[in-house]
Amino acid sequence: MYNTIQFLHSYWAYLVLTILVLATFNALIKFFGNKEFQANDFRISLFALIVTHIQLLITIGYSKHKKKLTSRPKFKVLSIFYTLGLILVLSRIPWSNWF
Repeated sequence: MYNTIQFLHSYWAYLVLTILVLATFNALIKFFGNKEFQANDFRISLFALIVTHIQLLITIGYSKHKKKLTSRPKFKVLSIFYTLGLILVLSRIPWSNWF
């Protein structure tokens, strides 16, 4: 049982990292590209929230983006908070254990 939980926990970290990188780059690219906020962007940001919910900055960023009415401010908030969250997550990873 312990080995199963450890295995799932290890791969969950890869999932969190992958989704957080995807959500961060999506928000940055769409923000700087002055793109419209679409349903797919909503899904990406929501999924990032779900898999990283324990990260307070991700929760704040997601909550603040919902209050914005237009696309550019939505992507600005997501870009700022998801970038900060990504940096913090990356700084806590024991890289020597992974490689």
